[in-house]
Formats: sequence, structure tokens, C-alpha cells
Amino acid sequence: MKLNNSPAVLIIGFNRPDFTQSVLSAVGEQSPPAVYIALDGARRGNSHDRLACELVREVAHNFSPECPVHYLFHEDNLGTGVAVPTAISWFFTHEDQGIILEDDCIPTPDFFQFAGELLQRYMHKPDVMMISGNSFEFDDHLLTSEYTFARNAHIWGWATWRRAWNMYDHSMAEWPSLRKTDWLLDVCNGHKDAVRYWKWIFDETRRDKIDAWDYRWWYSMWRNAGFSIVPPLNLVENVGFDHRSTHTNEMPEWFRNIPREALSFPLIHPSLVARNKTAERWIDVHRFSTNLTGIRRLKQALLRALSRVHLDRTALAIASSIRTARNRSR
Repeated sequence: MKLNNSPAVLIIGFNRPDFTQSVLSAVGEQSPPAVYIALDGARRGNSHDRLACELVREVAHNFSPECPVHYLFHEDNLGTGVAVPTAISWFFTHEDQGIILEDDCIPTPDFFQFAGELLQRYMHKPDVMMISGNSFEFDDHLLTSEYTFARNAHIWGWATWRRAWNMYDHSMAEWPSLRKTDWLLDVCNGHKDAVRYWKWIFDETRRDKIDAWDYRWWYSMWRNAGFSIVPPLNLVENVGFDHRSTHTNEMPEWFRNIPREALSFPLIHPSLVARNKTAERWIDVHRFSTNLTGIRRLKQALLRALSRVHLDRTALAIASSIRTARNRSR
């Protein structure tokens, strides 16, 4: 289904040509007004990266939708912590609003309609800072046919505005002074376990112990009293849980049975634009395990750290498959 009001789309990739092809195909079917493709460069001295990145660029250049396509190709590797926000900032030098998809985030057609409609509806609502395509399994009492609002910034397929992205603070400059106040306790609705968790995350992120732009975006959104729109159903599937992933080599157990689903239109709009604190607490506990204590919390912290170590366990096999794919395409 093609949509007349589909917004411009930014696609961010690196070294996974098969994933890039899948997301480009999904985007091309929607006839957006413009597509922007930003690709990080190969890591220095990594011949397997170089081959993979070359193939991704071939895929990008072969993409020919019925709209303008703009490219940002980095010669050097910036890493996700820099490459992604750089791409988004580039995107918003050209567009006032749009959809952002990393190469492993495969959207449903409904996501484009959902994002397009709500980008228009909340364009001038400054506390609404993003529209997520992700809805994770809530308890039955939280399920609803309406979208909701929450401070959680799930970015496996999302949309936002230039006016919101202008608030992005990569340096997290005020965090050292804010962590000494009750600011985070207010953000976390008084739950001290969530405060402990996010203090650790923000500390590690600001010290560059975690190479993550998304946590910096969460911080920026919260710092500006912003929140996200959460759809009633999951509209984007993250297929990137494998050895090529920078941060998530294995699919979390809780994500295994959450399919992409179809929405019913017209949308049912909430009568009140306010954070759903019940949903926020559910996400804290069930998706971030903030309520763990003692040894269990330490174990969880170690697992989180390990999950952000890039494992190139089958580099030779990847290089071989890339060569084979290239030979077949000739």
C-alpha cells in the first residue's frame, strides 16, 4: 500500500547488505517524498568490513525509488555512537520531520501511515519529542486500542522532528550536576530502583564506556521534559540479532515472540496528552529489570556490558558469502 502523506525517510547502515536491501525494499514500496541513506565506513584494517561496506554501497546505489535519494557515505569508521547522530543531524538539515530506520529495522506499511499522521498532529507539541514504532508485550490490563505516551524512547524504527532533534545533547553536559539532585527521581516517578539503573547507564555513557547514541537521546529527551508516542501494536521488527550486530548479538528472550502487526485505521487518539506512568513502570521492570537487587543486579550489569561488545566470530564466512553474492550479481 502506497501512502500519499508518507514522510521523508532516513536509512542508516554499515556492513550488512542483506539487511540494507530489506529495509530499502520496505521503504521503496511507500513512495516517500525523499530518501536519505547514511553509511558508516569500514573499520581500519578490517578487510571483511571493507568488502561488506562496498557491497552495501552497491545496494544503496542500485536503489531507485520514484523520489530523490541523498547519500552520506563516510570513508572512515565513526562507530554507532557518532555515525548515527551525525546521520540524523544531516537528515534534519534538509527535512523538518521524518522517519529514521537503521538497517536492521523492518517496518510494516502501517508504520509509515502511523508516523506520518502523528508527525502532523503533534508537530507543534514540544513535549512530544518522538514517535516510536515499537510496542513490547504489556500485561493485559495495559493493552489498549489507543497509542499512549511514555518517557521510554524505543528507537527500533521511529520518527521525530527537527525541533526535537535540536535538543540532542551528545555531551550530556549537565548530567554531573543533575545526578546530585532529585531530577532523575522525578523522571522515574519516585522509583529508586529505576534511578539506580539510569544513573549507572548515564554515568557509563557519558564516560564513553558505552558507545551508545540512544542513551544520550533518552537523556536529552528527559532533560527537556519530553516523551514518546508508543503504538498499541508493534510496527517494526528488529532482525539484527546476530554476530554482525554491534550491541545485541543475541535476541533478548522477551523479544522472541513479538511480531510486527497491522493497525486499524482511523487511529483512536487519546483524550489526554500525558505520560502513562503505569506503562513506564512496566517497561522499567520487565524490559530493563530495574527491580533486581544485589548479585542479580550485578549479573545483569555484566550481561549488559557484554552485550555491547562486538563479536566478529565468523568474519571469514562473512567475507566468503559477500564474495559469492558479488560474483552472482555480475
